[in-house]
Amino acid sequence: MRLPTGPTARRSLIALITLGGILLLAAIALPPALGARAQQAYQDLLRGTVAALPPGWVLVEHYERGWFSSRANAELTRQPLPGQTTAGVSRIRLDSRIEQGPWAWFNAEIFPALTQVHTRVELLADPLRVPPLLFTTTIGADGSGLTRLLIPATEQSGTPDGLRLQSQDITGTARYRPNPRQLAADLRIPGLALLDTAGPVARLTDARLKADLTGWIGGLFTGRTSLEVDSAEFSPPPQPDANAKAALVQRLRLNLEQVPQGQTPTLRLDLRLDAAADLLRLGSVDYRTPVIGLAARSLDAAALAEINTALRTLSDDGASRAMRGLVGATLLTQLLPRFLTAGPSLTLDPFTLTTPEGPVAAHLSLGATAQAGGGANGAAALLGALLNRGKANWLAGIKGDGAIDLPQAIALEWLARADTAVPPAPAQRLQTWIDGGWVNARDGRVTSTVRLADGQLSVNGKPVPLLRSVFGR
Repeated sequence: MRLPTGPTARRSLIALITLGGILLLAAIALPPALGARAQQAYQDLLRGTVAALPPGWVLVEHYERGWFSSRANAELTRQPLPGQTTAGVSRIRLDSRIEQGPWAWFNAEIFPALTQVHTRVELLADPLRVPPLLFTTTIGADGSGLTRLLIPATEQSGTPDGLRLQSQDITGTARYRPNPRQLAADLRIPGLALLDTAGPVARLTDARLKADLTGWIGGLFTGRTSLEVDSAEFSPPPQPDANAKAALVQRLRLNLEQVPQGQTPTLRLDLRLDAAADLLRLGSVDYRTPVIGLAARSLDAAALAEINTALRTLSDDGASRAMRGLVGATLLTQLLPRFLTAGPSLTLDPFTLTTPEGPVAAHLSLGATAQAGGGANGAAALLGALLNRGKANWLAGIKGDGAIDLPQAIALEWLARADTAVPPAPAQRLQTWIDGGWVNARDGRVTSTVRLADGQLSVNGKPVPLLRSVFGR
């Protein structure tokens, strides 16, 4: 076979050779540079993980950087603090293989890809042995990433107490972007059970957790999170707590929405949590079609961000008990007025379920009147009212109302569950409330209402003297 010898053919051949040389040089030179970047990202991730863990964890790591791939080993060991037990996870081991060669660049899901990391995580827990967690993470050149999780099915042998873990394959994915921060996650648990010699102690069947979140201010997120569970049951052994009751929930659905409102500096956050199930069994009593809706609106975003930061500070073991108390007092005095200034509201509606004796229904709403001016000035004025009831009654700015309607038999049962201590017995206590006008009873049902307005609280139309004496109304 003769090669073309014309000028055009020679130029084409030279161009092809040059391009091939460039690609070969890139394939040889880029992996070490990308390996250095991958090592830095890996070590930053490890340190971020340690920072997110409770106090007492110590990190030891080793990284071997290669040409087209690298290996890393890390071990996190928990050193129990004074007063802590050694139960639970005491050691975490991570073994990783980092691919930074040409075969990692061309990824069907993220292109162009920077590197791909395969990690095996082992948790040493007492008393149970936890199956390994297998992660595969692809990191894009723009900082985005895709992580896939697999926890292989396991059938653990029993502990000295007879407990053992049984699970099917648990899988999950998480896709994230750096700017703006976005996270989309999906976790599936087909079956997970904790068993003892007598049978299942706890069992979870067909659970799925999904999240679609966007980063907001102060480490907060907005978006939607949902959880669906086909069945969850808890069957406590007879010892040591004789009061523990078996529980079962079927077709559970949870949905949390976090919605931002307004513009800086008056950013607000609305929260809505909805929960529903086909069946809730507590002990031997079945509650069917329970539905709960809980909403919190117009929450001061800056105050929420400060709480988020303060909670991290409080969890730092370097802070003394006195310092934690001081931070808590500061939160109470500074952030509560700011929350109230924003005019927040809290609503429980609906709250319904069906019992063997009949339906239960309740609702509750509570809200504060937004302060004119808002911001620091409004919060400062409200703080003055909080500390000096003679000048203004801050409670007058809070309004609320609620009602409950349920079978009398269920009311007695709930009273018995709430207080197993001393007399009077639930029936006597309920009758006292009925005789006093705090509760209405008719046709085997009991009802009551609550109202807060103009600084006065009333239950079933009767003012509460204690509140009047405390707040001077």
